[in-house]
Amino acid sequence: MTKKPKGNQKPAAPTPVELVSTDSLSLQSPDLDQILEGIQNMLTPLIDSVKTLTSSFTTLANRTFDLESELAQIKEHMSSKEQLLQAQIDQMTTRLDAIEQENLRLRTSQSTDPLPQEPETAPAPIKTDPVMIEPIAPDQTEPTAEAKPTFLAQLLKPAPPSDPRRLRQPRTSRAGLRLFTTVSSNQGFTHLYLPVRSRLPFKRIREELRKAKINTSSILDIFYPASKVVCLLIHNDYVSTAVSLLEKEKLVPILDFNPIDPRHLADPKYQDANLQERTAQMQLIHQNQITRTLNFLRSPVKLAVARDYQRKGWISSSYINDLLRTPT
Repeated sequence: MTKKPKGNQKPAAPTPVELVSTDSLSLQSPDLDQILEGIQNMLTPLIDSVKTLTSSFTTLANRTFDLESELAQIKEHMSSKEQLLQAQIDQMTTRLDAIEQENLRLRTSQSTDPLPQEPETAPAPIKTDPVMIEPIAPDQTEPTAEAKPTFLAQLLKPAPPSDPRRLRQPRTSRAGLRLFTTVSSNQGFTHLYLPVRSRLPFKRIREELRKAKINTSSILDIFYPASKVVCLLIHNDYVSTAVSLLEKEKLVPILDFNPIDPRHLADPKYQDANLQERTAQMQLIHQNQITRTLNFLRSPVKLAVARDYQRKGWISSSYINDLLRTPT
């Protein structure tokens, strides 16, 4: 119940809370759906941008992967082509070395005591020898006409004087007589190293060695293992003789020469390489030279030198087996 005012008292004014109705409150407070819709409208462009960036990133990643795959294929192709080209270069180099060695052998064989060649002329007719055996005719009182020389007369005809230039025996005959000598106990071959001022043709090297009275037919091979050094492949039996003849000319061999010493590597490509790499390269060069020497030699000298190299550990036993199976 409402209390009535006493006397002249006025009723108290209503508070603001009492004046605000529920409808007015609902009109002033924001709607939650509208808020969510506004947030969604704000995020939608951002979401679209993120999707666009994600798609672009995926496309770039796929393109990068494709480019990397293509680059790997190009590298593999170039590597195979480089290996093939290097193999062809090595094959051509080996072939050129073999041709050079064969050319050197031919020139050396022609320059080592060549026999004079006779001009190709028609053979001179056989002259009638004044001393002939003629058949005795019975009751022959008068000389008859000159008869043809009989076969026996031709056999009794003195031989014409020989050309003194052809009286010299070829080296091959003396070499063949070695068949009847005892086998040397000093089997094997030696690389005799000599200092040289410049790299000369092998023919010139043999000519200079002949001046020291060295039998150049005993030199099986000549090559340059390093700068200012020349190597002579000689049988052990002839080493002492060769050294003695050289010392008479005041030529001293290099007794402590090491063909795989990395200090002999003059290739500027390996100037900054370490000691191990330079040593490995010198071993490869030495091995290639051993192969070229064996390819240059002929049987049976090739097999004898190969067995000596195998004992020294320069080639394998399988290499010897390949030589035995290879027809000569």
